[in-house]
Amino acid sequence: MHRDTNVPPEAFLSYLLHFHGTRDYFECHEILEDHWKSEDIKNPLWSGLIQLAVSQYHHRRGNFRGAVRLLEKAIVKLPADDPQLQELGVDGPQLHTLLNTLQTRAANQQLYKSVILPLSPSLQKACQVACDEQGLLFGQQSDLTNDSLINRHIERHLSDKRL
Repeated sequence: MHRDTNVPPEAFLSYLLHFHGTRDYFECHEILEDHWKSEDIKNPLWSGLIQLAVSQYHHRRGNFRGAVRLLEKAIVKLPADDPQLQELGVDGPQLHTLLNTLQTRAANQQLYKSVILPLSPSLQKACQVACDEQGLLFGQQSDLTNDSLINRHIERHLSDKRL
């Protein structure tokens, strides 16, 4: 089955909803990892986006070293001139600038700050509509008091033990 390359995969749209609406970077990882694993040929684009989300998860928790390491990998996997980014509706050069800024912030141990990925107007509008449908505000700042969001990996680890 051939997918229209101008329509982003549902997994990517869901990733964007969580990246910008819930700020649940752990969920972003889960969503795109499933998509990445379902491909016959593993596309570094998806692992780069996963690493971006997980870097934000680590940065928000104060794990600056982990955030820097993941951003270093994401920068390599998401080059500014990657045509796949443009096909998805992501501005590659602006994303590359953002990745470098995030890496510098983490390396300098600056506090986490939520960001908005550089999306095409139509993709950003689609994300805003999806957020509205879920009762979320697109681009809202992360709730730094929400312990279950900040420490989601711990909850996941505990629920895995219960199984």
